[in-house]
Amino acid sequence: MAFTGVLPAEKLTPAPYGLFTAADVTEHGSRDEHWIGGFSAESEACAFNATLIDICGDVDPVTVRDTLDDQRWIDVEPFGIVAMDHCLTPGLSVIDRRARILRQLDLITPKAVETELWQGLFRREADGAETGMYLASTAATTITATAQKVRVGLGLLEQNLANCSSGFQGVIHITPLVAALLGTELDQDGDTLLTKSGNKVSVGTGYDGRGPGDDASPAAAAVQHWMYATGPVFVHLGTDELVTVNDAQSVDVETNIATWVAEKPAIAYWDGCCHFAVKVDVTL
Repeated sequence: MAFTGVLPAEKLTPAPYGLFTAADVTEHGSRDEHWIGGFSAESEACAFNATLIDICGDVDPVTVRDTLDDQRWIDVEPFGIVAMDHCLTPGLSVIDRRARILRQLDLITPKAVETELWQGLFRREADGAETGMYLASTAATTITATAQKVRVGLGLLEQNLANCSSGFQGVIHITPLVAALLGTELDQDGDTLLTKSGNKVSVGTGYDGRGPGDDASPAAAAVQHWMYATGPVFVHLGTDELVTVNDAQSVDVETNIATWVAEKPAIAYWDGCCHFAVKVDVTL
Protein backbone atom coordinates (compact mmCIF):
# COMPACT_ATOMS: atom_id res chain seq x y z
CA MET A 1 0.00 0.00 0.00
CA ALA A 2 1.45 3.36 -1.01
CA PHE A 3 2.16 5.88 1.72
CA THR A 4 -0.06 8.96 1.31
CA GLY A 5 0.91 11.00 4.36
CA VAL A 6 3.39 13.82 4.73
CA LEU A 7 6.70 13.40 6.49
CA PRO A 8 7.63 16.51 8.48
CA ALA A 9 10.69 18.44 7.35
CA GLU A 10 13.96 17.75 9.15
CA LYS A 11 14.88 20.36 11.74
CA LEU A 12 17.58 22.72 10.48
CA THR A 13 20.32 24.06 12.76
CA PRO A 14 21.42 27.69 12.23
CA ALA A 15 25.07 28.11 11.30
CA PRO A 16 27.23 28.92 14.35
CA TYR A 17 29.48 31.97 14.84
CA GLY A 18 27.48 34.27 12.59
CA LEU A 19 26.84 37.98 13.03
CA PHE A 20 24.24 37.51 15.77
CA THR A 21 26.87 35.89 18.03
CA ALA A 22 29.22 38.86 17.60
CA ALA A 23 26.70 41.70 17.69
CA ASP A 24 24.55 43.32 20.36
CA VAL A 25 21.12 41.99 19.33
CA THR A 26 17.87 43.64 20.44
CA GLU A 27 14.59 41.87 19.74
CA HIS A 28 11.67 44.30 19.85
CA GLY A 29 8.14 43.36 20.81
CA SER A 30 5.06 44.19 18.78
CA ARG A 31 4.39 47.28 20.93
CA ASP A 32 7.89 48.68 20.32
CA GLU A 33 7.90 49.62 16.65
CA HIS A 34 8.95 53.28 16.74
CA TRP A 35 12.40 52.36 15.37
CA ILE A 36 11.08 50.78 12.16
CA GLY A 37 10.71 54.13 10.36
CA GLY A 38 14.39 54.95 10.90
CA PHE A 39 16.31 56.60 13.72
CA SER A 40 19.54 58.32 14.68
CA ALA A 41 21.88 56.33 16.93
CA GLU A 42 24.30 58.13 19.21
CA SER A 43 27.90 56.89 19.23
CA GLU A 44 30.53 57.40 21.91
CA ALA A 45 33.17 55.64 19.84
CA CYS A 46 34.22 58.33 17.39
CA ALA A 47 34.16 61.70 19.12
CA PHE A 48 36.42 61.97 22.15
CA ASN A 49 39.47 63.75 23.52
CA ALA A 50 42.14 62.28 25.77
CA THR A 51 45.20 64.08 27.13
CA LEU A 52 47.99 63.41 29.59
CA ILE A 53 48.73 66.16 32.08
CA ASP A 54 51.28 66.90 34.73
CA ILE A 55 49.49 66.91 38.08
CA CYS A 56 51.80 69.66 39.29
CA GLY A 57 51.31 71.72 36.14
CA ASP A 58 54.97 71.98 35.11
CA VAL A 59 54.61 70.08 31.82
CA ASP A 60 52.33 71.01 28.94
CA PRO A 61 49.43 68.61 28.32
CA VAL A 62 50.13 65.82 25.81
CA THR A 63 47.28 64.80 23.50
CA VAL A 64 46.64 61.08 23.24
CA ARG A 65 43.81 61.52 20.76
CA ASP A 66 41.51 64.34 19.74
CA THR A 67 38.54 63.42 17.57
CA LEU A 68 35.90 65.66 19.14
CA ASP A 69 34.86 66.90 15.71
CA ASP A 70 34.11 63.38 14.45
CA GLN A 71 30.64 61.98 13.91
CA ARG A 72 28.48 61.59 17.02
CA TRP A 73 25.28 60.39 15.33
CA ILE A 74 24.54 57.65 12.82
CA ASP A 75 21.40 57.72 10.69
CA VAL A 76 19.91 54.23 10.59
CA GLU A 77 17.23 53.02 8.15
CA PRO A 78 15.78 49.55 8.87
CA PHE A 79 14.62 47.20 6.13
CA GLY A 80 12.14 44.34 5.92
CA ILE A 81 12.92 40.64 5.44
CA VAL A 82 10.27 38.70 3.55
CA ALA A 83 10.03 34.89 3.40
CA MET A 84 7.71 33.22 0.88
CA ASP A 85 6.65 29.59 0.58
CA HIS A 86 4.81 27.89 -2.29
CA CYS A 87 3.26 24.51 -1.58
CA LEU A 88 0.46 22.31 -2.91
CA THR A 89 -2.49 22.43 -0.54
CA PRO A 90 -3.05 18.67 0.10
CA GLY A 91 -1.36 17.22 3.16
CA LEU A 92 -0.70 20.39 5.16
CA SER A 93 -3.12 22.19 7.41
CA VAL A 94 -3.31 25.95 7.78
CA ILE A 95 -1.56 25.61 11.15
CA ASP A 96 1.25 23.60 9.52
CA ARG A 97 1.75 26.15 6.77
CA ARG A 98 1.80 29.05 9.22
CA ALA A 99 4.40 27.31 11.36
CA ARG A 100 6.45 26.43 8.26
CA ILE A 101 6.71 29.98 6.92
CA LEU A 102 7.59 31.37 10.35
CA ARG A 103 10.35 28.77 10.73
CA GLN A 104 11.70 29.73 7.32
CA LEU A 105 11.64 33.41 8.23
CA ASP A 106 13.51 32.84 11.49
CA LEU A 107 16.09 30.63 9.78
CA ILE A 108 16.81 33.07 6.93
CA THR A 109 16.91 36.20 9.12
CA PRO A 110 20.60 36.01 10.18
CA LYS A 111 21.76 35.37 6.61
CA ALA A 112 19.58 38.16 5.23
CA VAL A 113 20.96 40.66 7.77
CA GLU A 114 24.55 39.50 7.09
CA THR A 115 24.03 39.84 3.34
CA GLU A 116 22.81 43.41 3.72
CA LEU A 117 25.58 44.33 6.15
CA TRP A 118 28.26 43.08 3.74
CA GLN A 119 26.81 44.00 0.35
CA GLY A 120 24.55 46.96 1.13
CA LEU A 121 22.00 45.93 -1.50
CA PHE A 122 19.12 47.76 0.18
CA ARG A 123 21.32 50.66 1.25
CA ARG A 124 22.63 51.27 -2.27
CA GLU A 125 19.13 51.11 -3.71
CA ALA A 126 17.83 53.53 -1.08
CA ASP A 127 20.73 56.00 -1.25
CA GLY A 128 21.80 55.58 -4.87
CA ALA A 129 25.44 55.65 -3.70
CA GLU A 130 28.32 53.32 -2.86
CA THR A 131 29.23 54.92 0.46
CA GLY A 132 26.54 53.75 2.87
CA MET A 133 26.89 51.92 6.16
CA TYR A 134 27.88 48.49 4.86
CA LEU A 135 31.13 46.55 4.79
CA ALA A 136 31.87 46.54 1.05
CA SER A 137 31.27 50.28 0.77
CA THR A 138 33.88 52.49 -0.85
CA ALA A 139 33.95 54.31 2.48
CA ALA A 140 36.06 51.45 3.87
CA THR A 141 39.77 52.19 4.35
CA THR A 142 41.75 49.65 2.31
CA ILE A 143 44.92 48.79 4.23
CA THR A 144 47.03 47.22 1.47
CA ALA A 145 46.94 47.18 -2.32
CA THR A 146 47.92 43.51 -2.64
CA ALA A 147 46.49 40.29 -1.21
CA GLN A 148 48.03 39.14 2.07
CA LYS A 149 48.27 35.88 3.97
CA VAL A 150 45.15 35.30 6.05
CA ARG A 151 46.96 35.67 9.37
CA VAL A 152 48.72 38.82 8.16
CA GLY A 153 45.40 40.26 7.05
CA LEU A 154 43.91 39.57 10.46
CA GLY A 155 46.84 41.24 12.19
CA LEU A 156 46.60 44.32 9.98
CA LEU A 157 42.90 44.70 10.68
CA GLU A 158 43.40 44.39 14.42
CA GLN A 159 46.26 46.90 14.50
CA ASN A 160 44.33 49.46 12.45
CA LEU A 161 41.27 48.92 14.64
CA ALA A 162 43.39 49.53 17.73
CA ASN A 163 44.87 52.71 16.24
CA CYS A 164 41.44 54.02 15.28
CA SER A 165 39.44 53.26 18.38
CA SER A 166 39.29 54.60 21.91
CA GLY A 167 40.11 51.10 23.12
CA PHE A 168 36.79 49.34 22.55
CA GLN A 169 36.24 45.76 21.47
CA GLY A 170 35.60 45.60 17.73
CA VAL A 171 34.36 43.02 15.25
CA ILE A 172 36.29 41.18 12.53
CA HIS A 173 34.04 40.12 9.64
CA ILE A 174 35.17 37.10 7.59
CA THR A 175 33.74 34.59 5.14
CA PRO A 176 33.57 30.87 5.95
CA LEU A 177 36.46 30.33 3.51
CA VAL A 178 38.74 32.65 5.47
CA ALA A 179 37.54 31.29 8.81
CA ALA A 180 38.59 27.79 7.78
CA LEU A 181 42.18 29.00 7.41
CA LEU A 182 42.46 30.84 10.73
CA GLY A 183 42.21 27.72 12.88
CA THR A 184 44.11 28.18 16.13
CA GLU A 185 44.18 31.97 15.69
CA LEU A 186 40.66 32.11 17.12
CA ASP A 187 39.35 31.33 20.60
CA GLN A 188 35.82 30.42 21.62
CA ASP A 189 33.82 32.03 24.42
CA GLY A 190 30.44 30.32 24.53
CA ASP A 191 28.83 30.89 21.12
CA THR A 192 31.23 33.71 20.22
CA LEU A 193 34.58 33.53 18.41
CA LEU A 194 37.36 35.86 19.53
CA THR A 195 40.75 36.78 18.15
CA LYS A 196 43.82 36.51 20.38
CA SER A 197 43.53 40.28 20.87
CA GLY A 198 39.96 39.91 22.14
CA ASN A 199 38.00 41.29 19.19
CA LYS A 200 34.82 39.44 18.27
CA VAL A 201 34.68 37.48 15.01
CA SER A 202 31.62 37.20 12.77
CA VAL A 203 31.64 34.33 10.25
CA GLY A 204 28.56 35.09 8.19
CA THR A 205 26.91 32.72 5.77
CA GLY A 206 25.63 35.92 4.17
CA TYR A 207 29.18 37.26 3.72
CA ASP A 208 30.28 36.80 0.13
CA GLY A 209 33.89 38.05 0.15
CA ARG A 210 33.51 41.02 -2.20
CA GLY A 211 35.73 44.07 -1.76
CA PRO A 212 34.99 47.80 -1.39
CA GLY A 213 32.97 49.04 -4.37
CA ASP A 214 32.71 45.60 -6.02
CA ASP A 215 29.39 44.82 -7.68
CA ALA A 216 29.87 41.05 -7.71
CA SER A 217 31.02 38.43 -5.25
CA PRO A 218 34.08 36.27 -5.95
CA ALA A 219 33.45 33.05 -7.87
CA ALA A 220 32.86 29.92 -5.81
CA ALA A 221 36.38 28.69 -6.59
CA ALA A 222 38.06 32.04 -5.86
CA VAL A 223 40.95 31.97 -3.39
CA GLN A 224 40.99 35.69 -2.67
CA HIS A 225 38.42 37.20 -0.32
CA TRP A 226 38.19 40.44 1.62
CA MET A 227 38.13 40.77 5.41
CA TYR A 228 36.72 43.75 7.31
CA ALA A 229 37.05 45.30 10.75
CA THR A 230 34.51 47.59 12.38
CA GLY A 231 33.53 48.87 15.76
CA PRO A 232 30.80 47.12 17.78
CA VAL A 233 27.83 46.02 15.68
CA PHE A 234 24.23 46.50 16.79
CA VAL A 235 21.30 44.48 15.43
CA HIS A 236 17.62 45.30 15.91
CA LEU A 237 14.93 42.75 15.04
CA GLY A 238 11.18 43.25 14.95
CA THR A 239 8.49 40.66 15.45
CA ASP A 240 7.46 38.07 12.87
CA GLU A 241 4.32 39.04 11.02
CA LEU A 242 2.17 36.85 8.82
CA VAL A 243 1.21 38.62 5.61
CA THR A 244 -0.87 35.59 4.66
CA VAL A 245 -3.27 34.64 7.45
CA ASN A 246 -5.69 32.09 5.92
CA ASP A 247 -6.30 29.79 2.97
CA ALA A 248 -8.63 32.27 1.28
CA GLN A 249 -5.67 34.59 0.81
CA SER A 250 -3.12 31.94 -0.05
CA VAL A 251 -4.61 29.42 -2.48
CA ASP A 252 -4.52 29.80 -6.25
CA VAL A 253 -7.68 27.92 -7.26
CA GLU A 254 -6.32 27.19 -10.75
CA THR A 255 -3.11 25.52 -9.58
CA ASN A 256 -4.12 24.47 -6.04
CA ILE A 257 -0.86 25.99 -4.79
CA ALA A 258 -0.85 27.91 -1.53
CA THR A 259 1.53 30.84 -1.17
CA TRP A 260 2.35 31.93 2.37
CA VAL A 261 4.31 35.06 3.20
CA ALA A 262 5.82 36.34 6.45
CA GLU A 263 8.04 39.31 7.19
CA LYS A 264 9.98 41.10 9.91
CA PRO A 265 11.89 44.41 10.14
CA ALA A 266 15.61 44.39 10.88
CA ILE A 267 18.78 46.48 10.81
CA ALA A 268 22.50 46.04 11.55
CA TYR A 269 24.92 48.94 11.95
CA TRP A 270 28.10 50.05 13.69
CA ASP A 271 29.50 53.38 14.90
CA GLY A 272 30.99 54.29 11.52
CA CYS A 273 34.34 55.72 12.57
CA CYS A 274 36.42 52.53 12.24
CA HIS A 275 35.99 50.63 8.98
CA PHE A 276 38.94 48.76 7.49
CA ALA A 277 39.33 46.28 4.64
CA VAL A 278 42.10 43.93 3.56
CA LYS A 279 42.28 41.37 0.76
CA VAL A 280 43.67 37.95 1.62
CA ASP A 281 44.72 34.93 -0.40
CA VAL A 282 44.04 31.57 1.24
CA THR A 283 46.78 29.86 -0.80
CA LEU A 284 49.61 31.98 0.61
